[in-house]
Amino acid sequence: MTPPVARRVPFELRAHGDTRIDHYYWLRNRQDPEVLQYLEAENAYTAEALAPHEALIEEINTEILSRIQQTDRTVPAKRGEWLYYSRTEEGQQYPIYCRHAAPQGPEQILLDLNQLAEGKEYFALGGMAVSEDAHLLAYLTDENGSEEYTLQIKDLRTGETLPDRIADCSHGVAWANDNRTLFYVQFDSTKRPDRVLRHTLGSAADSIVFTEPDERFTFELGKTRSGQYLAVTSINASLTSEVFLLDADRPDQLFTSFAERVTGQQYYIDHQPHRFLIRTNANGATGFELMECLVTHTARQHWQVLRPEVPGTTLDEVHAFEKFLVLETRENGLPAIRILADTEQALTFPEEAYTVAVADNHEFETGKLRYAYTSLVTPLSTYEYDLASQTSTLLKQTNVPNFDPTRYTTSRLYAGDVPMSLLSGLNPKPGKLLLYGYGSYGLNTEAT
Repeated sequence: MTPPVARRVPFELRAHGDTRIDHYYWLRNRQDPEVLQYLEAENAYTAEALAPHEALIEEINTEILSRIQQTDRTVPAKRGEWLYYSRTEEGQQYPIYCRHAAPQGPEQILLDLNQLAEGKEYFALGGMAVSEDAHLLAYLTDENGSEEYTLQIKDLRTGETLPDRIADCSHGVAWANDNRTLFYVQFDSTKRPDRVLRHTLGSAADSIVFTEPDERFTFELGKTRSGQYLAVTSINASLTSEVFLLDADRPDQLFTSFAERVTGQQYYIDHQPHRFLIRTNANGATGFELMECLVTHTARQHWQVLRPEVPGTTLDEVHAFEKFLVLETRENGLPAIRILADTEQALTFPEEAYTVAVADNHEFETGKLRYAYTSLVTPLSTYEYDLASQTSTLLKQTNVPNFDPTRYTTSRLYAGDVPMSLLSGLNPKPGKLLLYGYGSYGLNTEAT
């Protein structure tokens, strides 16, 4: 079979005083019968080319599936009077999101994505949020791969879907504390999120409460763990950021700036009673430092250093709970977790090379922390750390069938100042190894 060749049709694209020619611009039109015909020819050629390898393809697929426990569920996470989790079933493509009353109770299915996807060629969940009274679920779905989501609301008491239905949404949805006001995100013609709208249940007209006119910026919509503030974090290419807040008890207001943006400076905030916590590089702290200010005085001149930058360490995240703070840092290239309470506590781990991160922690008033741990030989594991006893308890470790971790070893090596995580069999002999690295955008290749 002869490989199909797309025809070339010159199309001029002009931007920034420059003109370039795209010969395949016509392939963008997914409704063009010629485009569909060409894609079908590509698929047919691929199928014919791979036909001699069908047995090998099936063997590889069978082996991959043999190492996945298809029927499984996550560790339930408490929020209010409920425990939330997701589960998967063998043969099903999508997860099922559930909850039950704490500590025990019958399962309630929030969303079964397999049912929602039934009969559709494409389906994706773009996010979901439960109202503060736990009665309503707002969720975003995409049924054609355009990343243009439809917002719907489910009454968890009756199981019915409310008539409120909003199209052309982006990622991000959050509830106000009145349990009837919802905030969501929409985008401009380039699919860049550029505005947040307020929706009141049953209302046909929604109001714009935030806009980001600068095309260099995008943003995320969320809510502080304290439940007191809705937050829009607007950021430009990891160089400049600005946070806008709205009191969740006053959803009729507009989002207002926490502190004005300054080019080349970043700041991110979280909330505790009477104060905000600020992770920032504003004072030349390239690895970021932790600052604080009163809730009533958020301008930059009121920020006070709480924990200065630590040389050789980056402060990646700050998580605020009612009576303690959790810092996600990176030290000597490895992620670390430190807890600031009455004293500073540093979590310790048994392997030289590993990855650790804060997991789902919905509760604000708690004395425990959930975190996820894995390494090149240790499957993903969920732990709970008790601040009082300073001990960690394993809640769940992902079961990987047909895998024996005792056959392998992992270690941490350095090439000059460049850290490397090494995976090998026991008693490795001198020889070749596969080396992989990545270094752009400040991203790390984690030991997973």
